[in-house]
Formats: sequence, C-alpha cells, structure tokens
Amino acid sequence: MLRFVVRAFVSQRSLFNSIHQLVSSTRFTTFSDFRCSANAPDFLSATQYCDYLEAYTTQFDLWKHIRLSTRVTSVRRHREGHIVTYTRPGGFIEEWFCDAIAICSGLHVLPNMPSIQGIEHVPIVMHSSEYKLKNQFGMNKNVMILGTGETGMDISLFAVKSPTKSVVLCHRDGFMCVPKAS
Repeated sequence: MLRFVVRAFVSQRSLFNSIHQLVSSTRFTTFSDFRCSANAPDFLSATQYCDYLEAYTTQFDLWKHIRLSTRVTSVRRHREGHIVTYTRPGGFIEEWFCDAIAICSGLHVLPNMPSIQGIEHVPIVMHSSEYKLKNQFGMNKNVMILGTGETGMDISLFAVKSPTKSVVLCHRDGFMCVPKAS
C-alpha cells in the first residue's frame, strides 16, 4: 500500500478569507465525497462556502496537514526529491523533504497579466485577483472582461449587476455557458 504525506503551506492566517462572493453552482464547487445537504441552495454564499470547506477539512482530518501563516521561501531539488524551506509564525525557519511539489497559488496571488498591444491606453486595467467589490466597476462605465473561465464568468455577472453602462465578455475560443437558475 502506498502512503503519502501531504502538507499545505498557506501564507494567510485563514484558508478562505479571500473569498468575497460565490456564483458557481454548488454541484461544481463541492467534493463528490462530501456533498452539501439536499436543502442547501444551488449557489452558496461566501460564508456558506467557507463553512463547507472548513467542515470538509475537519471531516477528513486535514487540518494537521495545513500550515497557516506559513510562508514558503524556497523549493530546491535534492537527490530524488525536493526540500521545501518555510518560515512559521514567530520567524521559525524549517525544512521539509518531499518527493513531489504542487504549486497552487490560487486566484488571489501574483497576477499573470497578458501582454496586449494598446492596453496602456485603457484607463483602468485590473487583474481578477484585484477585484473585491462591485463598486470597483464604477458608475456608468463600459467594462470589458477578458476570459470566460470560472472567474471571468463570475466577475462578468457582478459587472452586469453593477451600475455599469455596458459589459463586454471576450473569449479566445467558443465556450458553453449555462445560465444561473434563480
């Protein structure tokens, strides 16, 4: 039997404090081995989703593998594996040897901005990681969203529900969109 030891290093004090609103269906945002109750709404509030994730973490005894307020400072190869150097609260520096690394920085860390000719002429350019509240779209403004991934679709919905003049959603290829049921 294979045995894995997994650790998650999270620089924030909480796993889920960067979530502000959620418009993805509960079916797509919950795990198949731990579904929400049958009477849960189809679209969870941010608070409900955070509660769900914390319950999942507790149900499957995952907290012992998560290091909150811990910053990874380096990852380097070592023989057949890697050494992760990290700083714990209080400034304690530790190392952990592991066989594999998965870097999952999430939506809210280090934006990856594409190089688009002429973008310097756009008054406000914002990466999705900078979006927090609907009022950031301004009033009576024309808004363009680039990308139709889950985040692009979420932000598009918020933009449409804001006092904007127009919202344009741009994508590279065709995509399928299922409307949110009210």
